[in-house]
Amino acid sequence: MMPVLEIERLSIDLPGRDVKRPVLAEVSLRVAPGEIVALVGESGSGKSVTSRAVLGMYPPRARVTGRIRVDGIEVIGASRSSLRRLRREVAAMVFQDPRASINPLSTIGTFLTETLRAAGVDARQARQRALTLLEAVGIRDPRAAMDRFPHQFSGGMLQRVVIAAAMSTGPRLLLADEPTTMLDVTTQAEVLVLLRKLQQTHGTGMLFVTHDLELAAAISTRMYVMYAGRIVESASTEQMFADPWHPYSRALMNATPRLDPDAPPTRPIAGRPPSLADALPGCAFAPRCTARQERCTAAQPPLQTIGDRRVACVVATEGKRA
Repeated sequence: MMPVLEIERLSIDLPGRDVKRPVLAEVSLRVAPGEIVALVGESGSGKSVTSRAVLGMYPPRARVTGRIRVDGIEVIGASRSSLRRLRREVAAMVFQDPRASINPLSTIGTFLTETLRAAGVDARQARQRALTLLEAVGIRDPRAAMDRFPHQFSGGMLQRVVIAAAMSTGPRLLLADEPTTMLDVTTQAEVLVLLRKLQQTHGTGMLFVTHDLELAAAISTRMYVMYAGRIVESASTEQMFADPWHPYSRALMNATPRLDPDAPPTRPIAGRPPSLADALPGCAFAPRCTARQERCTAAQPPLQTIGDRRVACVVATEGKRA
C-alpha cells in the first residue's frame, strides 16, 4: 500500500553566519493510510518544521533538499496551484493554538464554509456540511454556533472547530502539531478521542507531533524520535515504551511523569538541546548522554535498520542483530 506521506532524506538549511548546522538533516519517515504516527522530541528538535514542510511551508530563504510526497503529490518544487490543491483537498493541519488559526472577526460559520466554497461547494451544501461537522466534533447547538465568533468559545471547543475545519474536505493526511498543548488534561483526553474517532471513520493517515510521550502512547501505533533535526530512533509505540534503544529515547521516557505509584522517580535530562549555532561533528546528544564514549563525538552515527526498528547510536546497536 502506497504511503499517504513519504519523506525521504529531507534536509533544510538556513543561510547565515551564526547557523552551523541544518534545521533538518536527512529526515525520513512514512505514514500509511489510516495510520497514526507520532513524531516526538523536545522543543526545538525540528518537529514543527518537519510537519510544516509537508505542506510546502518552509522558513524564509531556506535551502530544501530531499523528497516529500503526499498521496502521490511531489511537494518540493511544486507549483503554487499544486500546493493550494494539496492544502485544500489532500492534507490538513491542526495547529497548537486554535485562536491563531481563525480570523477573530469572522464567524465560525464563515470559517468552516470558506474552504468548502473554495473547493466548489455551493453555499447551501457548504452550510449543511459545516453543521454536520460541528455535530460530529461534539459542538452543542451547531446552528447557534455557526453565528458565533471565536472569542465566544473556550479553547477546547475552539480546537474542536479547527479539527472540524481540517476534516471538512476529507483529507487523506492530517498533520496535528501539538494540538492539545494549550488545553487542560480533561479536554486533552476528549480531543484525543475525537481525533482518533475521526481518523478511523475517514481512514485518514495522521502525523501527530508532540513533546508529550504519554499523549503519543495514547494515540499512535508507531513513533519517530527526533533530536537536533535528525531522526534518532523509530519503532512501534509498544516497542519504544517497552525497550527504547537510543539513550535520548530512554532519557525522554525517564523524564516523563507517570501516574503509576510504583514507577521510578522522574529524572530530567541534564543540559540543553543544541542551537543552530552549535556545530555538531559527532552525535548531537553526546554532550548530554550518560552512555557516551570518545567515538561518539568523532562522527555522526548513521541511522541503522535492525529488525523492524531504526536507531542512530553506535553504543545502542552493539551486539544487536537484524
